[in-house]
Amino acid sequence: MQNLSNETNLDILKCLDFDKLCIVRQTNCHFNALVEDYKKELARNTLSPIPLVNYMANFMGIPLDRLDDSKIIITDKQYDNFSKGINGIIIKITHFGQRGKEYRVIEVPHLSAQKLT
Repeated sequence: MQNLSNETNLDILKCLDFDKLCIVRQTNCHFNALVEDYKKELARNTLSPIPLVNYMANFMGIPLDRLDDSKIIITDKQYDNFSKGINGIIIKITHFGQRGKEYRVIEVPHLSAQKLT
């Protein structure tokens, strides 16, 4: 593949799924650079937001039940654990569904709305 043009290599790489593309990236620095340059056109790993929300709820010690329009108020200790766990990164997750159920994600009352958007 190294003797082929970049366009031909790109056509070949488009046929690979995400896992095989990762293996090719590790094989050669030329392929790694090529994949990096054209990463928007190649296979991507799509993650479900559900495990992240479950992790955050477990990390903070909040049960993740089906919620109505009310919001969960967290304690200072839970907020500190959350802040340390994400190292200052603010993540905003809105409504999402899983098997027909809708959940509302936690609002952190210590942060202004501007920081959450």
